Amino acid sequence: MKLFCFLLTFVLVSASADEEADCLKQVFLANTAIKNAYNLTVDGNPRENGLERVIEKLVNFTAHLRRSFAKISYMIAMPDKTEIFKDIPEYETLSPMKKCIHYQYNIQRAIINILNIVMPQDEGQDFGGSTLETLANERREYVVQALRNMLKRELGPMYDNFMSELELKIRDSIIQDLGIGFEKLSLPNRYCTDYIKS
Repeated sequence: MKLFCFLLTFVLVSASADEEADCLKQVFLANTAIKNAYNLTVDGNPRENGLERVIEKLVNFTAHLRRSFAKISYMIAMPDKTEIFKDIPEYETLSPMKKCIHYQYNIQRAIINILNIVMPQDEGQDFGGSTLETLANERREYVVQALRNMLKRELGPMYDNFMSELELKIRDSIIQDLGIGFEKLSLPNRYCTDYIKS
């Protein structure tokens, strides 16, 4: 009986390690697809790259279907944040690693379908020392720049003003959430006054 329990534990640990390796592989392949999309110009327009087009199509499609933006956030920018699965109302019976595999495969397919491109075949790329967090951080560098480009294109000359206001709102929100008093902050009076007015 003890031998059976020991072997069962070994099988479960092995299956879990395989799921994690498959998840890392899919995140790595999705990163490759995102990089390729980012480096691709769309319709000969040097101001728009393929990743921007993919994000725009996914957001518009998701908004149309009234599905969860958590799903899009996970697929595009946050593959290391598995706690977001509680906000995605599907595949509730799958383990977090299986969900990761599923959604990372889906973002690869979306990039291929939206941009009508062929991705290089998986030829045993080495992602050995990478963790989910390092792969996600690498991906976010491309996604953040694509989002900035999209905002700059849409907002035009108002972009800098928008970003300044956004930073103030985020900082004020954090201050309020943490309950930090103004006497503990080294903020100019203008920010304190604006915060008190809101």
